[in-house]
Amino acid sequence: MKSQEVYNIYIGLKDKETLLKEVTYEEFIEMISDICTDYNIGFSVKTMNGGYLSDVGKYILEESLELTLVGANEEQVMNIANTLKEKFNQESIIVTKTVCDTYIIK
Repeated sequence: MKSQEVYNIYIGLKDKETLLKEVTYEEFIEMISDICTDYNIGFSVKTMNGGYLSDVGKYILEESLELTLVGANEEQVMNIANTLKEKFNQESIIVTKTVCDTYIIK
């Protein structure tokens, strides 16, 4: 057992200007795989549907992704989050941090 930080990044797939899904799930996975490989960070991705109130007061429903990062530090996570926000032209994304006991079963 090891106590460590686990981060989740929540990101929508709609472009903030066009409000269209400009990026496919496969493109996202390819990019995050490259980023996590560069940092040697373990990750998982889940798809979900979500909604938020935009800066212009419009409620947006969209397909979203939850990226879970294990073994990363806060600086790496924020770098990844900012890269994803810029690459996918997002108004905002959410990052959460949880400290938990993790078990690796081999």
